[in-house]
Amino acid sequence: MQFLQNKNNLISFLSFILFTFILQFNFGFAKEYSNCSRIIIDGYFDDWEGIASISDAVGDSKTYLDILEVKYSQNDEYYFFYVKFDKEIFIQQDNTIFLYLDTDNSAGSGDLINMTGADFIWEFGNRKGTFIIDDKRNIIKHSDIGFVAMPTVTSDRYEFSISKTAAPYGKPLFPGNAFKFVLTTNGSGDMIPEKNENITLLKTECDQIELPPISPEKSEGNFRVSSWNVLKDNISTTELSPIFKKIISAINPDIIGFCEVYDTSEEYIAGIMKQAIPSKDWSARKQPYCDVILATHYSILDNHQLNGNAAFLIDMRPDFDTKALVIVAHLPAMQENDKRMAEVVNIINYIKSVKNNTADISLPANSPIFIVGDMNFVGYASQLLMMKNGSLEQTGIYIDWDGTPFADSDARITHKPFSYTWINNNSYYWPGKLDFIFYSDAATSNIKSFSFNSAVLPTDLLTKYNLNADDSYKCTDHLPISADFTMKGTSINEDKGSGMYISPNPASEYIEILPLASSVRGNWNDKSPSVRGTKGGGSEIQIFNYMGELVKNLSPALSKGEGVRIDISQLPTGVYFIKIGDKFAKFVKE
Repeated sequence: MQFLQNKNNLISFLSFILFTFILQFNFGFAKEYSNCSRIIIDGYFDDWEGIASISDAVGDSKTYLDILEVKYSQNDEYYFFYVKFDKEIFIQQDNTIFLYLDTDNSAGSGDLINMTGADFIWEFGNRKGTFIIDDKRNIIKHSDIGFVAMPTVTSDRYEFSISKTAAPYGKPLFPGNAFKFVLTTNGSGDMIPEKNENITLLKTECDQIELPPISPEKSEGNFRVSSWNVLKDNISTTELSPIFKKIISAINPDIIGFCEVYDTSEEYIAGIMKQAIPSKDWSARKQPYCDVILATHYSILDNHQLNGNAAFLIDMRPDFDTKALVIVAHLPAMQENDKRMAEVVNIINYIKSVKNNTADISLPANSPIFIVGDMNFVGYASQLLMMKNGSLEQTGIYIDWDGTPFADSDARITHKPFSYTWINNNSYYWPGKLDFIFYSDAATSNIKSFSFNSAVLPTDLLTKYNLNADDSYKCTDHLPISADFTMKGTSINEDKGSGMYISPNPASEYIEILPLASSVRGNWNDKSPSVRGTKGGGSEIQIFNYMGELVKNLSPALSKGEGVRIDISQLPTGVYFIKIGDKFAKFVKE
């Protein structure tokens, strides 16, 4: 009897230990995440702010790359992921980053990794996945699962999507309402969640306000700039030309740049535009040895070749009393990083020469500037940074008229949460953002922008535009992108952000800098950093040219509420920036 009692006590004790371990295993190390939000996969990350972070220890990787954090969200169609690394990488190649998903939420199937049974493995660097079905390993592409990742250039942060309803080989990828994940740099590298931890991601029926579709219709008073790579002269083929005309009619541009028009003439493009939009008189221009054409119903005053790209000066009257500079670019593709950067630098230098009145065209200060086309930004992020900033240095003065960077219209697909402009479902490269419309937001305001893809249009719009769902993919692997603008009519004399009023502006002999009465920064002797004086109680005033070079450095003794007159008669004509403390204002020397 004593033996049986001791045996029962031992069993009870061991059962208690086992129960405690199971309880700790399931609830001490397991975590669950669920979130719904309006994420847009566009390579910008402000929409991830406020979403819970799954953090990883810093410096725990034994290889070249450290995973810092992961975020997870969803809408009714897609799961979204955000990943941050400790350094800039290229997510599409030259890495061993693997995503493991236990999609049936069972450790008994798939590849065992960190206590989860991964039924799905995605290899970022090889741009392919494996879906294990009944112990058989099946290769899948991005198009099988709705996989899209941004940005398309190097970065230390990426976001990507996977379709909730994906069913490769006829089997649902996500059969249940929960799944586990492991993200690793493989081998002895980093892993999140940490070893012997597991994280469950929950499927949720999202009831947040849906992402509103973008109407392709153009509003009265706006003008539309578009760009389209038509893939090896497809626009001039007998079979596809009618479809191109329908899509051009649907997007209804005022200015459009075409790429990959190698053998297509400017006369043919002008004719296509006239047939698509007969209410306007169209003209088109093409430079020798270029595969780009600009078409517009405005007057083309001048055009010049830019190392395979082209610059066009147009007169926007009678709609707008201004000239505009439009550069249409088709930069080198694939791994041609050095050649691509060289062409970007050439474009930026040309714009600087235009602003400095040393170019072969004359553009008044504060006129609209647009750079459109297939930029092929699929390599180093420095190329994109150079195009937007006009410099790789953080000088505080950039390429636009007001010293800020050019803006990116960031065209989103009308009815989907993506900003890709290139897609080929038969390629192992997932959709990417290759086409851009950069613009001077000192001169124009972007009202809306969109990528036009017939594959995602609702039936009523397909009927309205007389299109079939597959028409976009028949034409080319690039989507046409469009952006609507209005002119900015604000005066440049008053810079409210800096608390300064510059008069006259433009000027030829002198300018007066006056403090704005409405701003506390108008007190020159204020102790705030923006106007804090240098030694002697004066405020240092620096003047920079459009290239960020210091051309004048003054330290006048300024009294409260008073201004200062500065002689600018010896300065060359152009745009200049005045800096007082950490604030800038702009003036134009005529």
